[in-house]
Amino acid sequence: MDKPILVTGGNGTVGREVVRLLRDAGRQPRVLSRKRGPGLVTGDLVTGAGLEEAVRGAGVVVHAATRPGRDVTGLH
Repeated sequence: MDKPILVTGGNGTVGREVVRLLRDAGRQPRVLSRKRGPGLVTGDLVTGAGLEEAVRGAGVVVHAATRPGRDVTGLH
């Protein structure tokens, strides 16, 4: 069985697209988020809280997180 793919910032502009592409490819990514929610792994890249659990067993980490409130689209 394939190891999980952890996506940091999976709720953000870039991360949502990565998660969608992975799901379209038949994978179930593990989504790291600062916010709690269904199907999310809660963690904080700044403090390190929850990261050990989030990466445990992951085969790949896709780092798509940005600083909180940062616009990565260039539209604002």
